[in-house]
Amino acid sequence: PLKLLRLCTATTESFESTQAFFRWFEEETIIDGKSFKEHRQALFAEYRDFFGTDQAKIYELEDKIKGLIARAVRDKLYPAKLAEKINTAHAKYRESYGNDVSFFVRSSGKFEDMSAADGAVGKGPASAAGQNSTVANVIGIDNVVEAFFECVASLYNGRSMSDRFESGFNEDEAAMMVTFHRTVDSAIAGIGFTNESFSGN
Repeated sequence: PLKLLRLCTATTESFESTQAFFRWFEEETIIDGKSFKEHRQALFAEYRDFFGTDQAKIYELEDKIKGLIARAVRDKLYPAKLAEKINTAHAKYRESYGNDVSFFVRSSGKFEDMSAADGAVGKGPASAAGQNSTVANVIGIDNVVEAFFECVASLYNGRSMSDRFESGFNEDEAAMMVTFHRTVDSAIAGIGFTNESFSGN
């Protein structure tokens, strides 16, 4: 099997965390003797019957999961290597642009825009694009690390969790990747897509 792929892939103007970062977080962050993943699985088991029937309860689930993440960040219960890897990639930009280099920190959920899974309980696509966090104009490595965790926490927005459930995705396979784009001070900006990532067209 392949070893962990490059965990931070530096490009000219951005770097990113991979799925491996997220797996580190959920499996190696220990809160009250249990991993974050174990806490999250227990909460999902408790609230599973409310999906599709009581959205208020799903928002309650969101608050509990995000509370665990906030505690992990506040008390630095997450693996130190997460911040170290981000810092190593960020340092290259500090060297080139100075300590005040600014970033847009953008989430990229694993199941965004994917079609419903085989045997799904729902009928539509996951349609989670735009439901997860982007943090703008982030300056300083400590703030960049915090923005990373804000994006991770947004994987558990109530609507995103409901969409994944209704589309039949296994929550244990969900993951959040994060991209760190250096801020460009421009008069005009836009986004262009040159290919479709699934078909290659």
